[in-house]
Amino acid sequence: MTPRPPACRRDADAGYTMVELLVAMSIFTVLLTVFLSGLLVVYKDTAKTQAVGASADALRSSFLRLDRQVRYADAVNFPGTVNGTDYVEFRIPGQGGAVGTCYQWRRTATGTLDWRSWPTSGTAPTSWLTVATDVQPAPAATNGVAVPVFAVTPAGKDGRVHSQLAVNVMSTRSASNGADRLSATFVATNTGVDSAGNADANADLISDNPVCTPSSTRS
Repeated sequence: MTPRPPACRRDADAGYTMVELLVAMSIFTVLLTVFLSGLLVVYKDTAKTQAVGASADALRSSFLRLDRQVRYADAVNFPGTVNGTDYVEFRIPGQGGAVGTCYQWRRTATGTLDWRSWPTSGTAPTSWLTVATDVQPAPAATNGVAVPVFAVTPAGKDGRVHSQLAVNVMSTRSASNGADRLSATFVATNTGVDSAGNADANADLISDNPVCTPSSTRS
């Protein structure tokens, strides 16, 4: 009898065929693409969350600074807008015969929230200090009426004892959902019905007797 030849079997170190190698590489490429895509989405979401958080924190810090300043004011001007930049000024009286201080805040057309100050004696104002970026006006009210960045209610109106400054802004980083809208009203506790800046005889929302004007050119 003729002996049967042994069954063909792959040698242990014979390796892979080119087709098997290409299939394995294709599968690995697909898995790597899926992993990297997911990682990129997580990275973008994290970066966006951090940016929105930083912007909101800057706005909150700005409002705390405004609160510390406005509460001691004895006069607040009606705000105004020049070339897309919103302004408001107020004055803090000096104590014990000391010179008072003027403050000016603005929200620029480029989205920065800045402030500067100068003595009421007329010294030139300091350079603008930016306290927040990516800032825009708050969205319009439900009736479609635009909400101003700065709004002043003078003492005596609607029974108010002191003048009030309202600020309404939001971060452009979350403009789609309005999550970072910040609105607050600050009370100037040293103001009264007769305070400078309150009078507006022709109702044009411009103070008849504004304070802090010599050094507060709106530019």
